[in-house]
Amino acid sequence: MSALEEWLVTLESGDSSVEHLVECATLTSDALAAGEPVVAAFAKAKEAYAARDLAKQQHCVVAGAELVELWPAVERGEPLPAARARRILHAFQCAAGAAMDLPEIPLSTVEQLVSYTERALLHVGAEPYAAWSLLARLDFIRGETARVSEWVARLSPTINRYNWLVNFTTCPGCELTQIAGWMYATATPDETYAVLEPVLTGVARWNDPPSHGTWLDRQLGSGICEGSRSIAPRLYARSLANAGRWQEAAGEARKALTRSKDRNPEEHGRLLTMRLEVARVAGKGTTVDRCVKELVPIASAIEDAYELHDALVAACRAIAATRAEKLGETYVDLRGKALGLARRLDGRLERARHVAATERLLPPAAAAPPA
Repeated sequence: MSALEEWLVTLESGDSSVEHLVECATLTSDALAAGEPVVAAFAKAKEAYAARDLAKQQHCVVAGAELVELWPAVERGEPLPAARARRILHAFQCAAGAAMDLPEIPLSTVEQLVSYTERALLHVGAEPYAAWSLLARLDFIRGETARVSEWVARLSPTINRYNWLVNFTTCPGCELTQIAGWMYATATPDETYAVLEPVLTGVARWNDPPSHGTWLDRQLGSGICEGSRSIAPRLYARSLANAGRWQEAAGEARKALTRSKDRNPEEHGRLLTMRLEVARVAGKGTTVDRCVKELVPIASAIEDAYELHDALVAACRAIAATRAEKLGETYVDLRGKALGLARRLDGRLERARHVAATERLLPPAAAAPPA
């Protein structure tokens, strides 16, 4: 094992941090200079994964594009150990996901990253289910509702622990929260609960091959990761709030807040979106005031344009509904930002829809709140 390979092993076990990103980039450069492109590829894969973990979406996309250039060396190399294959595949998945979050990235670029995910899956002898999930999200962004429904029907039988471990999908709990997120705008709380029930209750019955049940219990346990355990009650709380069931929504919101690590601006923004929607329905102006004051200073740090747009719309609707004190000018400012984001989101779509939807939800000026 070369010194660069030893360095890679050390990096692969490290936690995500800005310093870690720098070290991964340095190893990539050093490995290329030393004629070890495969080591460089694995270092770049770790960089892309860590950037996504830190919610640095632009950094993740750049790292993913650099990984595309390095991938042919991996294909020409020796067969990949499972852990290294998972790292490469997750890096392509992370880069494709990050590119979807940034509306300035053309969808053709997203498609290229998805194609490399599928290419890598086939290279390691895996089924293409992880690529299907990305393609479904791509159709969701395009607004192709019927196609998303087709993808959900196609993906649902593949959501299990076996495919998570063997075919490099995400955990079953995360797959279900993603589907619930696609359904959010149109689903009833009961429909949302039906999708999220295994995560919300912790009682999971996955469609695993019976012959592998004991092995999968030992390797993966329930198949529900900590991330999905915090995401599911947040999504369910928002669904309940939209249906006017604010007391139940408040209970689920408390679960989400308890379980979330809230470790970056994007996660903080998601939680604020949930809290604002519950407070709007409950008529709690003081909570709206507090949440808006938390949102304003972190908004510029949220790189995911869809998440930020979601948060800004939730803030404006909550201000208008509760006549939150001293927030009249804030409404006008946040509405303007929401429309600006909507124009960005529409910029790469053939059938623009975000501006019209935002204008429909947010009237030009809220009624003047009480002094």
